[in-house]
Amino acid sequence: MVNDTLLGEIVKSDNLKIVPFKWYHPRSMDLRPFDLLCYEQMGDFDNALRYFESEPFSYTAVHNGKMVACFGSHVIWDGVCESWLLGSKHLNSVPITLTRMCRRYLDVVARELKLHRMQITCDTKDEVAVKWAIALKFEEEGLLRRYGPAGSDYIMFSRIYDE
Repeated sequence: MVNDTLLGEIVKSDNLKIVPFKWYHPRSMDLRPFDLLCYEQMGDFDNALRYFESEPFSYTAVHNGKMVACFGSHVIWDGVCESWLLGSKHLNSVPITLTRMCRRYLDVVARELKLHRMQITCDTKDEVAVKWAIALKFEEEGLLRRYGPAGSDYIMFSRIYDE
């Protein structure tokens, strides 16, 4: 969990709040079709979510009392982390505010963890996720063929940070 100063740096909206992520939050959300599919296709997704809950940079974004997204970053090894997001169908109610908040979040995580690389993956068919990755200043690196839980193709994106 990060301190209140860092949270204040990330959240600059009266309408959107972030709370500590709990592994069961996605079960209470009306997940977007691609996020629901991923949840259903992974055999042990609840255990992965339990692990994400233990990570210090895992949150749930709440707008008007509804959870709109769960997101976080986990360290792969020193200097490198992978970030993730599960979005609800209500995500579109705050697209600009959430995008700006997530950009600040990614910058805070990179600074606090002293990263030189942050990465994410997106299903190639999830056009919204691919466009959002680009809006969050990730650069496309390449195609991960048959990478998804059901064998779908994914795109690897990264943000590289100078030391």
